[in-house]
Amino acid sequence: MAWTFNANDYEERTFELIPEGDHRIRIADAQLGTSKSSGKDMLTITFDVSGYSSSVWYYIVLDPDKVKQTNQKLGEFFKAFDIKQYDVTKCSEWVGKTGGARIKHEEWNGEKNAKIHFLLKREKCDALPPWKGTSTVESVIPDVTPMGSDFPFEID
Repeated sequence: MAWTFNANDYEERTFELIPEGDHRIRIADAQLGTSKSSGKDMLTITFDVSGYSSSVWYYIVLDPDKVKQTNQKLGEFFKAFDIKQYDVTKCSEWVGKTGGARIKHEEWNGEKNAKIHFLLKREKCDALPPWKGTSTVESVIPDVTPMGSDFPFEID
């Protein structure tokens, strides 16, 4: 296939570094894959950040050698985003859910990058400012039913 590049269709973009602190985030993509370093199953979750064009990523390795720690991390994620569908093979159903995260900066290849330091508890997420930016969440209706006894493990 031949392609003719049209320079008029190109616009240079820059992405502002997301400041450190607490931010409202929304799941833009969630995929089940394999960790390149360990070879274990892993969730890769891409988040949009309110007010910014940049995205941040979050990874949960599904480690059969560390069941309790893996379930703890999953539980924190599920609770922070009010997710009640726990089947990781259906993670695409989580897209659009909102929550919050503490962002910190880490240096990588000589440049500062925004990284998720930790997810915020649901109560803190609810206190964050409403979504702002070019993307909207009006079409995403959050599930506001309280967590029931079907939650597979205890979390505080």
